Amino acid sequence: MPSEATLETARRKKKACQRCRHRKQRCDFEQPCQNCKSAGVDCLPVIPELVHNYPPEYVSALENHAAMLERSLNAQHPGSALDHLDQFINPDLGRRPSVNFPPFSQSTSHAFQPTSGTSPDVQMIWDWQPSDTTEVFGNSITDALPIDTRRRDHSSPIDHASANSAPSSLVSTGIPHQASGRNPDTSEPISIPIAASFFRTYFQFIHPQYPFLDIQQCGKWYQQWKSCSKQTQLALYAQAQNEDEMLQDTTLDPLLRLQAMLLSAMYALHSESSVRIVYHIGAIMKLVSFHSLHRILNTGDEESQTKIRIWSAAYTLDRGVSATLDIPSSIPDMYISSPLYTYESEERVIMPWLHDVSYPPLPQPAMTLTSFAHTCKIRVIQSFIIQTMQMVHLGSATPEWQEGMLQQIDEWANEISSHSHWNAEGYQSPLWLGLIGQLSRLILCRPNQSNINSHVSDVALQAGCDACTTVRALQKRRQIAQPWLVVLTQFQAGVTILYVVWARNTQISKAADVAVRDCTSILAILADRWQNAECYRDCFEVLARAVHGASLPRYIDSETKEELIDLTRRVTETGVHSHVVTMLYEIAS
Repeated sequence: MPSEATLETARRKKKACQRCRHRKQRCDFEQPCQNCKSAGVDCLPVIPELVHNYPPEYVSALENHAAMLERSLNAQHPGSALDHLDQFINPDLGRRPSVNFPPFSQSTSHAFQPTSGTSPDVQMIWDWQPSDTTEVFGNSITDALPIDTRRRDHSSPIDHASANSAPSSLVSTGIPHQASGRNPDTSEPISIPIAASFFRTYFQFIHPQYPFLDIQQCGKWYQQWKSCSKQTQLALYAQAQNEDEMLQDTTLDPLLRLQAMLLSAMYALHSESSVRIVYHIGAIMKLVSFHSLHRILNTGDEESQTKIRIWSAAYTLDRGVSATLDIPSSIPDMYISSPLYTYESEERVIMPWLHDVSYPPLPQPAMTLTSFAHTCKIRVIQSFIIQTMQMVHLGSATPEWQEGMLQQIDEWANEISSHSHWNAEGYQSPLWLGLIGQLSRLILCRPNQSNINSHVSDVALQAGCDACTTVRALQKRRQIAQPWLVVLTQFQAGVTILYVVWARNTQISKAADVAVRDCTSILAILADRWQNAECYRDCFEVLARAVHGASLPRYIDSETKEELIDLTRRVTETGVHSHVVTMLYEIAS
């Protein structure tokens, strides 16, 4: 009978070869395998990676982290972790309280997951958390923000009942609890540090891009919620989780309904579905027009300012999605009379939740919306580009028109320094604003066989290189949440670079080579996060190898062409700019 070591060695040897693993084919584990024999290529085995032992410090850190999670779990559910947390033993319960656990099975995982049972979008909220953010539990950002959506009295989300009944009223969201699955009497309590981290996540990652909520008002709601005798698990907009009830309930305030839908759209942006993003923004823009927010008269009062911010957030989101996927805008500019947000000096608003976030303490961020106001301007330029390019058969997109639009983009880019501080981070940084300008040049300048040696293709090549290196820099600094649209725009930038190199039949420059490597790294990292991003990663890797390794000018072997065509179909189904598809099929044809 073979020994255990012999069996282990045999199991390790049975690994698919490099080619079968890359093409996701079934390998017979022979040397060479049948697939490589048929293709007439070398069958190369996979080189096993060296396994290094983890340092003691890392193991100790994991143990401390697990202990922290168990203590937090025990604090929310007393007795659930007492069997191995001696320091939390209740003398009245005895040394080892009896806890009934389900029988162990190999198919059951006993690892505690903070977001277990929640949607993939909520998991993305957790992925946003930087290293200095407290580890907390909860369902989503929306579970922490208390708003009663039936009320127009924005002075308080709490009704005029006593403090003992306040938690129940805070949970009220305008949705019957039977329909929404929530019960205010049995909802689990949420700790103050957890709620504070939800507020902090929203205002750090969402608010600088889409400021559809007011910081001062959220501060009042947060303070009133803290004053309740029981920190009940709350919902900012339960409607964001139950769209049918949200749309059917005619008693909801229109502005709060729009804010709920925008929050749901933020979840969609950090999921991996282009269809879901398009669906959400289309519904939001239809509802915006239904409530006539595209025809706001700015009277200067608080309500009109709130409407303008909600409208501006919806408009910039719609134009950004349209530019990324090359689809018509939901509401053409010719039907819009509402002004977009323009920056005005704002008072420094205290964020009370920052004092409640667990160690380490967080400083008050500089929350300014001047970068958002500048973003609104470029979205208007993008909107005009999209509408004109959609009518290209009418001859509107002339070279003179393109030069004029490039000049407007350059003028906008020259003003970035005055709308962001040089050491600002994330979505308020010059890097992020510069990226928007680079992507604007990409949607305007579309290289093809007729203009491949013109200034248009030069601009597209440079914009593609700059976009890849900029996102890679932001990725290394961990300053942005990397929404799904980053996958699509980076894929577009990388394909544009390779198409220009292939069509011009020239040696790839050093800058372009660095950008291609950056794009490869970006898509590889995002593919580890999202399964739907794997087709973009695989397609770009095949394209890069074909362009780099071509033995003859513009030559791609038939096997690579078939693989490239198949991957192009997959990325087209998942969602991509139409001109990217055109470039891919042209290379593969």
